[in-house]
Amino acid sequence: YYYYYYYYYYYYYYYYYYYYYYYYYYYYYIQVTS
Repeated sequence: YYYYYYYYYYYYYYYYYYYYYYYYYYYYYIQVTS
């Protein structure tokens, strides 16, 4: 039970980090291209 919760939290954190990184990269790309 505890292991499952930890896995779910890790997955959520990883997804959030990936999304933030992608957004930051996209914003940087727009700045450089413009």
